Amino acid sequence: MNKALLITTLALATAGVLSADAKRISESQAAGMARQFATTNVAHFKKAPAVPKKAVYAPQSDGEPLLYVFNNGNGDGYTVISGDDQLPAVLGYSFTGDFDTENLNPNFRYWLESYQREISWYYRHGGRTRIIEQDNASSIGPLLSTQWNQDAPYNNLCPVDQTVPPSLIYRLCGHGHGAGAELP
Repeated sequence: MNKALLITTLALATAGVLSADAKRISESQAAGMARQFATTNVAHFKKAPAVPKKAVYAPQSDGEPLLYVFNNGNGDGYTVISGDDQLPAVLGYSFTGDFDTENLNPNFRYWLESYQREISWYYRHGGRTRIIEQDNASSIGPLLSTQWNQDAPYNNLCPVDQTVPPSLIYRLCGHGHGAGAELP
């Protein structure tokens, strides 16, 4: 009986210690992390980024922050910061554009929602298990420097479409053709 009590007590004490290691990151801490990331990568920006103290997106689960998104300012991208210190600090970033919840690409929205589900699961299970491992891989830049699109001037040799507004007189060239033309 004493042996079972000892094992149970040790198990509960260990669980308490492990979950005590995980700490939620406040919005101001996350803003500092986003500023640090932007400062470390300043070479990618037109001018020094001005990361605000307020996140443009900060979903929560049961009052706990899942992640924070901070725009870098000047249309110089955004940084996605984790809401827990046991997870990787920077979950994602872009060096171009702004984060706008009203105009998110569906695939990017799915990626964000996937992270939110995983972090929420992590919280529900006591934050004791690291579900995302830190690796020592170095960051690589974009594989292509071009930023082509499907409209003008890339579709200037496409057939004329009389059913669309004059600004879109030519049919769009298509994702596959546009992407294929960018490859070396």
